[in-house]
Amino acid sequence: MAWQCERWHCLPDTGALLDQDAQTMFRMAAFMNTYDALTHLRNSTGEQIHSLTTQERGILRILLDMGLIFNG
Repeated sequence: MAWQCERWHCLPDTGALLDQDAQTMFRMAAFMNTYDALTHLRNSTGEQIHSLTTQERGILRILLDMGLIFNG
């Protein structure tokens, strides 16, 4: 749903931003931030890995601690 909203530049439900379900909006943002961090990591080569933002590093740390990435 987050990708569709981004692609079509629209919100998931009718109404303005404040009419949206807060939980849905929070989840969509979390999923998109996670996807963006993993994409940035995957597309980084050599020294480019140092261009990860603090937020991206935090997301990747959480995923690493949960065993969701780099787990053998």
